Amino acid sequence: MKILVAVKRVIDYNVQVRVKADGSGVEKENVKMSMNPPDENAVEEALRIKEAGKADEIIILSIGEEKCQETIRTALAMGADRGVLVKSDQNVTPLNVAKIIKAVAEEENPDPKNFSQTIFRGAKAIRSQTKIGENSVSLGSLTVTIAEKLFAQLSTCRVMLVGAGEIAQLVGKHLKSAGISQFTIANRSKTRGDELAKLLGGRSISIDTANAELLKTDILVASTSSSLPVIGKGSVESALKNQKHKPILMVDLAIPRDIEPETGELGDIYLYSLDDLQKIIDTNLNIKEKAATDAREIVAFYANQYKPQEAISENSKILRDFRNAHNLIKDEEVLKAIANLNKGDEPREVIVQLANQLTNKIMHEPTVKIKNALDWNNKPLIEAAVELYDLGEKDE
Repeated sequence: MKILVAVKRVIDYNVQVRVKADGSGVEKENVKMSMNPPDENAVEEALRIKEAGKADEIIILSIGEEKCQETIRTALAMGADRGVLVKSDQNVTPLNVAKIIKAVAEEENPDPKNFSQTIFRGAKAIRSQTKIGENSVSLGSLTVTIAEKLFAQLSTCRVMLVGAGEIAQLVGKHLKSAGISQFTIANRSKTRGDELAKLLGGRSISIDTANAELLKTDILVASTSSSLPVIGKGSVESALKNQKHKPILMVDLAIPRDIEPETGELGDIYLYSLDDLQKIIDTNLNIKEKAATDAREIVAFYANQYKPQEAISENSKILRDFRNAHNLIKDEEVLKAIANLNKGDEPREVIVQLANQLTNKIMHEPTVKIKNALDWNNKPLIEAAVELYDLGEKDE
């Protein structure tokens, strides 16, 4: 059996994650990266299965940039047999990750039909019986989750993204995927603002007019690199009066903060800072850890279901090899017999010689094994020989 383990290269869990100064993403330069801890646990479990004699090979799969080779090397150093790197310089969606894993599994497995069916049954069970797919742990998906709880219909919501960096783009894509189509991008650089507005199908404005735009906003996500707040409490208070106190979701992903903290004291304002989101993410991670434990049990169950098919395949190979070995002996002795007949030897003598040679060669190896078993009192092998050849005392 082969074991395929997918591993991911992430920021080391001992490193404090920092947002870039321009708010365009997470700082990764000169930051220690390592294997995702749950993936490391998966590699260790695969090694234990192999050490127990239930697997022949462990294959490590990683998807991403060239540097992901470091993660594969770590797994190889732990004891894995070989690695596969699927290069991609872009972020790969979970669906595409699943497709890649499926393709690699089918390439590596000699019986892809049965293996794929087992995978999909297990995946369906994991999704329905655990909370592995619930509880967001990314800023984009968490923003969507909070918005879905606050607004009855996201498709009618109006979104303003203050800032046009990597974080704004990430959150904007998640909101667009959730069905939102009305986007306003407020940014200092008109070029970058226009680019993000084009990507999301919205419009761009100057960041100086962001406060005035609050009158037309249901969801605001701020992620600029400003050293001072961009959205003030007074402007928000005015917008609430003109909106007849309709709720506004505000998500402040900037360091330092883009929205004055006092804004959260206003009624109908739902303000979440980066710290607030991190607490939710930490809680969700704990829930996912529990779900991962449940998922591992489901995986083990379906892996055991697949083993009988694998055992049948292995048993068939043993029988095939056994027959082939004796067929080689037969073919060799038959050729000798035919040669002797062609020389004019007596047919009866040729047949007797063929029978003797076949008996001697076929029984040689078992005879040696049984003799050694008797000499060393190897009872399991002796009992197996008695059973196999129907030996022992016979009733008269």
